[in-house]
Order: sequence, then C-alpha cells, then structure tokens
Amino acid sequence: MSTELAKLQQLVYEYNAVRSEIVALRSRIAELQSAKRILEEKKPRTVFRSIGPMMVEVGLEEALRFIEDELEVSELRLRRLEEQERKLVEAIKELERKLGVAPA
Repeated sequence: MSTELAKLQQLVYEYNAVRSEIVALRSRIAELQSAKRILEEKKPRTVFRSIGPMMVEVGLEEALRFIEDELEVSELRLRRLEEQERKLVEAIKELERKLGVAPA
C-alpha cells in the first residue's frame, strides 16, 4: 500500500509539472501568434530578432519563417504534453480507485 501511495504522489507531481509546462507553452504560442499577426499586418522594413544577449536585424520573411517554425514545434510539443497529461490523469484515477481514496 505504501508503494502505491508513493506512486500516486509521484504521478500527481508529474501531472503538476506537465500542467505547468502546458500553461507556459500556451502562453508562448499566443505570443508567437501575436507577433506573426503584427508582422503580417504592419510589414515593417526592419525586424529585430533576439539571439542570446544581442538583437540582430533580419528580413521580414526570415522573421516570419522563424515564427512559423517555432509555432509548429510548440504546437507539436503541446499536443504531446496534452496526451501525456491525459495518460497521467487516467493513471491517477485508476490508482486512486485501487487505493480507495477520494480524487485529488
């Protein structure tokens, strides 16, 4: 029983970590979508991209391509995290049922 309880605690910890990552990633996706929309609407002549501690001038097309690539990677990561979250919820519910404890 104590090993199952420890397993439940571990699953809840993992769930909370995944939840935090999902929230941060959704925020990142919203920022990228906003930046993309602004660049497409304003079509500025000068675009700067942060690279480490420096700001580097890049072309509009390069900036848009970078944002689209980042969006694609972020959305894929989000889907994977959401699937991982779903599996963790199932595992937590199953273990809670097995232990006879109320859902967290």
